[in-house]
Amino acid sequence: MNRQDAIDFYEKAVSRGKKYYHACISRGEDPYPKVLDELIKVTDVRTVPIGIIEIPVNRIIGTYNSGRKDVFAGNFMPLISDYKSELGKKWLDLCEYHMEGSGITDPIQCYEYLGDFYVREGNKRVSMLKFFDPTEITGNVTRLI
Repeated sequence: MNRQDAIDFYEKAVSRGKKYYHACISRGEDPYPKVLDELIKVTDVRTVPIGIIEIPVNRIIGTYNSGRKDVFAGNFMPLISDYKSELGKKWLDLCEYHMEGSGITDPIQCYEYLGDFYVREGNKRVSMLKFFDPTEITGNVTRLI
């Protein structure tokens, strides 16, 4: 795989993100990933470390805080068209690594709350991996009760 292949994948991912974004806007829905920190205060709940598990991709619905909220659509596809942006460069690097090696094996860090998962660390990995439509992503999970 060369850089141009990764750029092509990124541009397709951005197209998916913008399509999702505009569909949500037309339905009057929030087009961004849900933000756990806006739903609850993590400091107000009890945490239970679950450890490394395989997370169903369709249950990864948001991020821990709003810091990355507006760079991804709710389907975690990027919204920034410029592949030379910080997001674009890192997404491309991850894509090349994933396609040339044995894949992305570093688990994401996330919280599980009421059966859904919110990414604390690894938003770009989730974005890139979701582009290739896996059924599961490895994550180090902390459950919130």
